[in-house]
Amino acid sequence: MKKSLIIILFIYIMMILSSCSTKTLSITSIEELYNMDAKKSYVLETDLDLEGREWVPLAVKNFDGQEHVIKNFSINNSILYDLNEYLGFFSFADNIKNLKIENVNINAILDNTCYIGTLVGRVYENVENVEIDNCNVQIKVGDCQSNSYGSIAGDVEGKSNNISVNNSKSVIISEAEFDNIGGVIGNASSIVDVYGNNIILDANINSEWSYLGLIVGKTIDKINNVNICDSKLNVDSSKTYSELNIGGIAGKIGSSDTLNVSSENNNIDIEAMAENAYIGGCFGYSAGNIKNALANSNEIKVWHSKNLLDEENYYVGGLIGYQDKSVYLDLQNISYSVSENNLISVSSGQDIINNVYNAGFSGYTKVSIYHSLVNNNNLGGWKENEIFTNMTTGANLVNECYVSSSPNNYLFSNNCNIEIIDDIEWQNILKNLDFDLNIWSMKDNNIILRW
Repeated sequence: MKKSLIIILFIYIMMILSSCSTKTLSITSIEELYNMDAKKSYVLETDLDLEGREWVPLAVKNFDGQEHVIKNFSINNSILYDLNEYLGFFSFADNIKNLKIENVNINAILDNTCYIGTLVGRVYENVENVEIDNCNVQIKVGDCQSNSYGSIAGDVEGKSNNISVNNSKSVIISEAEFDNIGGVIGNASSIVDVYGNNIILDANINSEWSYLGLIVGKTIDKINNVNICDSKLNVDSSKTYSELNIGGIAGKIGSSDTLNVSSENNNIDIEAMAENAYIGGCFGYSAGNIKNALANSNEIKVWHSKNLLDEENYYVGGLIGYQDKSVYLDLQNISYSVSENNLISVSSGQDIINNVYNAGFSGYTKVSIYHSLVNNNNLGGWKENEIFTNMTTGANLVNECYVSSSPNNYLFSNNCNIEIIDDIEWQNILKNLDFDLNIWSMKDNNIILRW
């Protein structure tokens, strides 16, 4: 009997301790914010202004901002802190949701910190319903095998849903071996309902493998309902990359479904050398299905300081740099997608560039393309006398695709045999191709995607 009572008492105590450890705590002041604990969860009960205070990154288990705002925080001289691998307002967390961050300044020189975000370095589960407005970040990353940086988060292992980044400027200097750099998230599992506007991302990187995008550097799962506009991505390096992946939305996307995405009025300026470079207005490299994708009025300029070597290949497209075929998908294609009014320029320090696959839609593709449009793109180099050679790719099934008769406007780099049309009534073309006119429309003679 006595032994049974002891066991019952022990279980009761453990239940109390467990309840205390998982209790969600309220934050009503700056002092409570500074005293957060990595093992506890919090809800924010009021807006907080940290002006005049320097913030030291803290970890939490879960954080619910309840639609409140934290503003005017700065992180400086962070090499002095024991940050381990993480840097951000939160160094790491399981979940963060319902929070807005305004007016951020981060200036740090880091040696062993590999997960860096304005909001959070690394998230082990989900980030949902968060917004950042007006952040200025300057980061130098030293000895780190893999660097992941994003205005929201360096790395998110779960869902990244309902996220907005506006007026963000980031300057990243990295000596890491791998780089995942995004205007919103560096490395993500899935991206849904994400919007970026006026994001400036300057990257001086010297890694072997790099993945850069104005939304996300690299993602392995789906990208749905994403828009990036009026933003700039500048990449500069003196080193020759083994692989360079750069896109207006994502540098590289995995073997999953991409739906309702647009990249509009963005500038991508690259001065770098690579054994294989995949560069596109929406995606650098893709291995999944793509439906309802729009690349409109983007400017892509690629500069190679020397002649490309025989083993170097550049794949540059208005929509996609390189569309691969995945062994994980039985049926794979690109459909109901548009590339229009884009400037796509590849240039070198010499007059001849070998192994350049440059086109208005896709630099190289291994999948079928259906019901898609290519209109008024401008291809070519900065020098009038440049010559492009070896611009061929495998034939692919193309069905009901239209290409306008603008000069140098190609679907693929080998200019597959597609119907060329003049004086296009685009609204009728969209209708005839079975585009969903609830999300596709016309504005100022441009095709627009509304999701």
